[in-house]
Amino acid sequence: MIHGVPAECAQQLWSQCLPFVERYLKKSKEHRWNADDLLKAVLERDMQLWVIAPNGVIETVVLTEITNYPRVRECNVFMVSGNMTVRDDWRDCLEEVVQWAAEHGCHYISS
Repeated sequence: MIHGVPAECAQQLWSQCLPFVERYLKKSKEHRWNADDLLKAVLERDMQLWVIAPNGVIETVVLTEITNYPRVRECNVFMVSGNMTVRDDWRDCLEEVVQWAAEHGCHYISS
């Protein structure tokens, strides 16, 4: 299923994640971030990198970020990009992210 990548390991996996990140950036027309910015955010622990890698081959990349508001803490699923084309498939995989977010004090999940 989905695996959280420790920030200290993100640089090693980034070349395998990069095609998915770039595809997302292009498709979404994201203008606030580029791939280097996202890697920096992961390395600085401002974002979290998750991968779905059956048989050791990355097929889907997920980026999350936690935001603290005055009254709540929220985990935003910033990006899902990969070979899983059915939305229900990746939603099933995100259950681990939801659990992780709850363990980190998040009240809500957004995307």
